[in-house]
Amino acid sequence: MIKSRFFFVLVAVSSFLGFSNQSAAEVLVDVNAYSWSGGRASIDLEMTNKSDTTISSARVWVFLMDTEGKVVGNHSEWLFGGGAERADDEIEPIESGEEAVISFSFPAEKPFDTARVTFSRIIDDSGKTLNLNKLLKVSDRTSSENEGN
Repeated sequence: MIKSRFFFVLVAVSSFLGFSNQSAAEVLVDVNAYSWSGGRASIDLEMTNKSDTTISSARVWVFLMDTEGKVVGNHSEWLFGGGAERADDEIEPIESGEEAVISFSFPAEKPFDTARVTFSRIIDDSGKTLNLNKLLKVSDRTSSENEGN
């Protein structure tokens, strides 16, 4: 069970990936909640595409940390898209102006206190990897709603 404190950090990893699209695209990502129960971590995200391009794939990497800040687990996966590596077509590409609510879970042996959510790749409908430094804007919906739980 997750402790009462909810916290998240979204880190955009882009310096070593060689991004080819330098447009001023904009995607809003909200981490709505995360929890641990029965050996599984659950993460709820909301993505809003305010760019002029369709987002066809997004890859996330989650680090789970204890109260001392030590990593107690991690997981990466394509949330949607990803070509041959990911055959899950439940989530359609996010068109310009659209919003998607994405919930995913994965095995996590130990309980955790915080989750660090990192996007390692976001790909548009032409196959170009977008510049995450320019692309992402983040807001935290967990800390104010869950303070004192």
